[in-house]
Order: sequence, then structure tokens, then C-alpha cells
Amino acid sequence: MHIVKNWVSKIGLFWNANRNHSRWSLHLDFELTIKFLSTVFIANLFRAKLIELNV
Repeated sequence: MHIVKNWVSKIGLFWNANRNHSRWSLHLDFELTIKFLSTVFIANLFRAKLIELNV
């Protein structure tokens, strides 16, 4: 879990640098990253289920 947190915070810092919004907190980026990752995860699960049903 620690590795994932470290990786997520790195993405957050990268996004922060890219957006050039130094006022944006890392906490908000962390939340956005978690939402993004969970959305991708759910989408992948959903796609896998659809593929299963098609087969």
C-alpha cells in the first residue's frame, strides 16, 4: 500500500507541476488521482465482464 501511495503522490506532484497552479494542494490532487484510478479500475472490471458475457 505504501508503494501505491508513493506512486500516487508522485503523479500528484507531476500534475501539479504541469498545471502550473502552485496554490493547488497535493491533497486535492491525491483525491483526483484516487478518483481517476478507481474509475479506470471499475471501467476495466466492467469491460472484462462484458468480454466474458460475449464469449
